[in-house]
Amino acid sequence: VGLDALLVLRLFKMLGTLAAAGSLVGLLAVVPLKVLLDAPPPGSTPPPGSTPRSLYDAVATAALGSERPLVVHFAFAYVFTALVYYCFSRFAYQAIALRWHYLLRVRNTRPARSVMVTGIPEELSTEHALKEHFERCGCGRVVAVEIVPRIERLGVVVRRRAHVLQLIEEQVTLVLGNPCTAAGYDRELLASLLNAHDTRASFADAQRLLRQWALPRYHTAGGEKRLNLVLGQLEHLLRRFHHADGVVGDVRRAWFGSFDGSRDRSSTVGFVTFVDAASAHLAAQAFTYAQPFQLRAELAPEPRDVFWDNVTLPLSSRIMRGIVSLGAYGVMIVYWLTMAFLLSTLVSMDTLKKLFPGQPLFSDENKWLKGLLRFTTPTFVLSLMNACVPYILSWLAGVSGIQSR
Repeated sequence: VGLDALLVLRLFKMLGTLAAAGSLVGLLAVVPLKVLLDAPPPGSTPPPGSTPRSLYDAVATAALGSERPLVVHFAFAYVFTALVYYCFSRFAYQAIALRWHYLLRVRNTRPARSVMVTGIPEELSTEHALKEHFERCGCGRVVAVEIVPRIERLGVVVRRRAHVLQLIEEQVTLVLGNPCTAAGYDRELLASLLNAHDTRASFADAQRLLRQWALPRYHTAGGEKRLNLVLGQLEHLLRRFHHADGVVGDVRRAWFGSFDGSRDRSSTVGFVTFVDAASAHLAAQAFTYAQPFQLRAELAPEPRDVFWDNVTLPLSSRIMRGIVSLGAYGVMIVYWLTMAFLLSTLVSMDTLKKLFPGQPLFSDENKWLKGLLRFTTPTFVLSLMNACVPYILSWLAGVSGIQSR
């Protein structure tokens, strides 16, 4: 998510640079040339009854456009095309460089070395069989295989644990910064101390390291008080996380202990972790099974981006959910267009006069209210409607059956 946000910000920056460069070229080159070329030849007499044009009128006409296209406009079209090509090619190279730099930085993490496998066939429904299959296909050495169990109501507990883990990450980032630039910072040591279930003994060492690696603003008198508050909240969140993690482990052990063989124990979704990231990319791009729509491998998402309730859904259910979601998207587009049309019609002065006849407030002489209803109100209401779109789309995405963001 962080890389995507950075690329979007870079895109906005590039578009702003392109608009500024085009405006400068137009104001400094196109407009003066057009004023000079539109000027009447020397010695010519103006038509009778016409008023002489001032320099302001000539510049305004050149800036706003006129009926006569000149060679300057055609030349500027090529200049603008060159600017667009330069800005977009530079942005593309920057995006590729950032993407590769990001992959190199996270190449040793478990998500970067893992693939998510869906549609696991029956003969490969065990961890050992799935491991041997990928190693036999030449993708690389497999270090771990996890097939998602089909446990009812486990997703609720996992989501609560993931939410608490996200709050812990936010508190640690608040103390250390992102990235942490403190000397001697050891991410693996800090993660092992925070993940230890013996929170009382391990958190004391983690607290000492957090104080040592904290940002400079926490090394003052007032910053020390804020740091104590943050560390207190972090300790409370760690206790909640370890409790939720223990509940998840208890649910898994109770379910596997009560397995009687009368139902399918595992789902058709699993995670395969390789020894390096190159093997994971090779497995995600290769067809390792002869039957279509089975054993489909893709790069594993971050755990926080997985919709765990949708992981165990069969392919037919996800297809039906996707069709229903597409219908919902169409209804939402029609609704949005209808609301925009009705809103623009409702706030017009003619409609208000018909709805409230004889009301002096909606007369044409009230220019302030007329401008407010014509320009400000539709924009404000449409902005509120558009602010709800991301939440609606996120909910529809979860309903559609997608397994990760």
